[in-house]
Amino acid sequence: MAHIWWQLLELAEQQQRTRMLSDVTASAGSVTASASGQATKATSTLSLKWKMALWEKNSIEPAMLRVPIVMIVFLFLWAANVWLFERARLQYYGVLSIKTVPLTFSLVTASVLATTYAVNMTLFSNMLGMSVETGVCLFYILLLIVNFLPSIGLPGQETKNSFLRLVRLVFFPSTSISFPEVLLADAFTSLSKVFKDIGVTAIAIYAQMSGTNIVTMHDEGMLLVAVLASLPYWLRIRQCWIQLDGTSDMMAKVPITLNLIKYFSAFPPIWLAAAASLGYFHPDLPTITAAMATINSLYSYLWDVCMDWGIFSFTRDGRCFLRQRMLLPMWFYALAAVVNLLLRFSWAANRVSFFSHLHASHLVLMVELAEVFRRAMWNVLRVEWEILVQEERSRKALGGSGGSGMVGGGIVEEAKLLGGDFPRIAKQGSSSKLGVIEK
Repeated sequence: MAHIWWQLLELAEQQQRTRMLSDVTASAGSVTASASGQATKATSTLSLKWKMALWEKNSIEPAMLRVPIVMIVFLFLWAANVWLFERARLQYYGVLSIKTVPLTFSLVTASVLATTYAVNMTLFSNMLGMSVETGVCLFYILLLIVNFLPSIGLPGQETKNSFLRLVRLVFFPSTSISFPEVLLADAFTSLSKVFKDIGVTAIAIYAQMSGTNIVTMHDEGMLLVAVLASLPYWLRIRQCWIQLDGTSDMMAKVPITLNLIKYFSAFPPIWLAAAASLGYFHPDLPTITAAMATINSLYSYLWDVCMDWGIFSFTRDGRCFLRQRMLLPMWFYALAAVVNLLLRFSWAANRVSFFSHLHASHLVLMVELAEVFRRAMWNVLRVEWEILVQEERSRKALGGSGGSGMVGGGIVEEAKLLGGDFPRIAKQGSSSKLGVIEK
């Protein structure tokens, strides 16, 4: 589908012109009724043309094709994450609650998916002339068949089972939240646009199978797209709520509450765009939507640097400290901070003249790939920070000295408290072990 900012701006200009026509003709006096009817008809025609453009073949087919591409790249980037963990000698096994190295499984899975997708789309869509909807549907059917087949000796079966358990915990959490659950749910937020494309795919496949004109399903489609785009943020909000309910320390509730607000701030851009597509429009809506997206991007960026990566930490009296212990080269932190800031605003790429020559579908694909790349980079520093936090927690539990400069340059307990998501916050009386997923 075309990029949402172009849609909003175009719709704003067109509807503003229609309103101006209505106002001018309404003031003519003798032709008020006729002009009013013409303006209403013009508005209806404009709405229909806009919906037809939104759901035309050239808009929905790229959305359907993007989903597997972005997911395959996401898997390859996770394999790159694991490779980097190994090269940097980061002790990531404990914080991720895994026993085997997932590198081989990630590479094999991504390679198999890429090969299957390429062969499937080439065979069915290009050579046999089937529609994109049919080719994509067959690809997903093949995935389901392979998933439910018994193990055929491919490496990483244990990793696959662990991942499926983790996905189940993200969607159906228990009374406590582990760090791997947080990491995966955060990864889903970077796939919000992919979830949106899944909604477009579902509507397109249903319309073809039922013989329904897809334009007549515009309202249902826009609602489904908005709900699916919001789903990853709802998952994180629910996790934060469980964490908030699981601690009685008022100071511990502060960062969790601030985290909740961060995820709630992702909803206005999604639902304002959905409202515009459903006809609830105001000429200032693109500006308001862009302002809400800017607030969310800045909030998320500051949270990345201060909380999720722990580069800066805060004490209870408000003092700010630069983390003294770094497990990676200093240049990597600086580069990550700059790249992360730029990619947090990738949604505004269409307003940059450098990208103006790109087709809308190509630009959206580029934005989605840029976001999964940003998430891969984010993963490295997030896991590194969690390793330091859990090491300090273990040292303190064993009776070792706290070390005032260990994490965040401040008092250890305060750094752990304000350093981001807790590895696990369980309800009172829970017997869950910190950082370990129940099997």
